[in-house]
Amino acid sequence: ASSDMLVLDVHQNEGGYKVGDTISFKLKYMGVLGIMNSDYVDKVLE
Repeated sequence: ASSDMLVLDVHQNEGGYKVGDTISFKLKYMGVLGIMNSDYVDKVLE
């Protein structure tokens, strides 16, 4: 991971994730602030 990307190895995982799946994260305030102000991140609010 870096400040502008995250790479996940989904080859063998307990959650059954595959390429193209949506992955949820629990973020703290500064993390939310950073992604909500980014033009490069697709956002879905539920």
